[in-house]
Amino acid sequence: EMRKIFCSTGAYIGRANDFDPELIPIYGRQIRCDGFEFMVVSGWERKPSEIVRSLGDCGMDFRTLHSDKFIGQYLSEGKDAEAMELFDESLRAACAAGAEKMVLHMWGGVVSDSCFAHNLTYLPRMVDRCGEAGVTLCVENVPCSCGDPIAHWRDCEALCPDVRFIYDTRFGYFAGTLERDVGLFSDEVFGKKTVHMHISDFTGVQHDFHCLRPIPMPGEGSIDFNSFFSAIKPIYSGTVTLESPSLDEHGHVDPERLSEAIEYIRQRL
Repeated sequence: EMRKIFCSTGAYIGRANDFDPELIPIYGRQIRCDGFEFMVVSGWERKPSEIVRSLGDCGMDFRTLHSDKFIGQYLSEGKDAEAMELFDESLRAACAAGAEKMVLHMWGGVVSDSCFAHNLTYLPRMVDRCGEAGVTLCVENVPCSCGDPIAHWRDCEALCPDVRFIYDTRFGYFAGTLERDVGLFSDEVFGKKTVHMHISDFTGVQHDFHCLRPIPMPGEGSIDFNSFFSAIKPIYSGTVTLESPSLDEHGHVDPERLSEAIEYIRQRL
């Protein structure tokens, strides 16, 4: 089977167009990809699961869902009940979407991973709830202010062997570990358990959180995608999502630019 390449709805739904979910199918139909990753937005007035259901007959294939980014942040801040509420709602949305995988930020925000041991205590129930729902939970290598994302992955895996992982190239480059991380894809444990990827580029100073945005298209930043893709191509067979946005400050979306970026990834993988 050919490797599936998705487009994140977050690549064209953002602040500049008021995160308007009605636009998801309008632009989505114009993007050439194998499916979509549904990005849950914290600022929506309606519940994500309701929005997914309202899009039910739009003909889009939501293969993956990115859970609310505040889950990890709230856990880091000790707002555990709120975090789990967001988690459960994201999982309901994933089920409504028919998504196979759900992406999770296990830590985040200003506090980031300084309370990682606390956040980790919630992982078993998260993995269990996803397992019962038939959704694969994937922990992302989110930027850290204290530790190392891949070391955190090892702790997650040791505690919950059923958890899976999603590797983000921009975050890997940000951490300064992208070249080393290529080895994960042939690692005895992570080679099998890294089942999804986010592709976007990075420009600016590594470890500087201010440089995480704006997000360049693949091939337009500092990452050497030719060498990265040629290294993982023979060993990685999981899914891939383009996360680089094409949305200007006036709310204008360029679906063709997104389609071309997906083609850029496809040619190299």
